[in-house]
Amino acid sequence: MHDCMLTNYELRIYSRWGQEVFSTTDPDARWNGKFIGEDLPVDVYTYQLHYSKTDFVNETSGFLRGNITLLR
Repeated sequence: MHDCMLTNYELRIYSRWGQEVFSTTDPDARWNGKFIGEDLPVDVYTYQLHYSKTDFVNETSGFLRGNITLLR
C-alpha cells in the first residue's frame, strides 16, 4: 500500500532542439523511443515532470527535470 496518492501528473520529453516528442498524464505510461510512429535516433533527450501528491492530509507539488539517454 502506498502512503501517498498522485493527484496530478504531467511528463513531457523533448529532443535536444526543444521539440516535444512525448507527453502523458498517465503515471503508468512508458515512452517507447518513438515519435509519430518512427524510431528516434540515439541521443540525449530532456524530460520535465510536474506532479502533485497527497498523503490524505497535505498536498504537495513538485517539478523534476533531467536527461534521458536513448540507446538502441
